[in-house]
Amino acid sequence: MVLAIIFLTVVSVLMVALVEWVGADLRNTSSFTAAQSFQSTANSAAEIALQNVRYNFMAPTLNASPPAPCWTTSPSPSLLSLNNQSVDAWCSTAWTTGATQSRTVTISV
Repeated sequence: MVLAIIFLTVVSVLMVALVEWVGADLRNTSSFTAAQSFQSTANSAAEIALQNVRYNFMAPTLNASPPAPCWTTSPSPSLLSLNNQSVDAWCSTAWTTGATQSRTVTISV
């Protein structure tokens, strides 16, 4: 009888520890969702910046150090709001005439 009580006590302590461990992981899920959402927003902003630089060459980005805004909007020239999150996008374009790859664009989001 004593061994059964000891066994049940040990098993119940292990179960409480496992439930607490799993519960902590479940509570962290919202943090992972927020981080994934922000990463998706940053990827979308980088894609928009890439398309904008590809089709709308802007002189301020040419050899810009520090990088210049990838587009001009208001209120902030580089701010883009997607998925209820705001990100900045900055571009710098290195242009070498006569080269096979004439433009190298650096995009920072």
